[in-house]
Amino acid sequence: MSVDKGEILGIVGESGSGKSTTIYASLGILGKGGRVTGGSIHYEDRELLKLSEEEMRRLRGKEISLILRTNPPARWT
Repeated sequence: MSVDKGEILGIVGESGSGKSTTIYASLGILGKGGRVTGGSIHYEDRELLKLSEEEMRRLRGKEISLILRTNPPARWT
């Protein structure tokens, strides 16, 4: 996936197709035991998978957001 400045990306699909897992991985909020085993996730000039938890926390909600139709998982907060 590639999103240019000013664009908005929506991910849609059937239940169980991996939408949430993809986004949670991008935001660094996979559940316990979850991990990205390959590839990379870039935002501007940063590799998100290499950022600290504090650096990711500063990005979430300010520069990178997720709109859920239900309550967010506990690991989001």
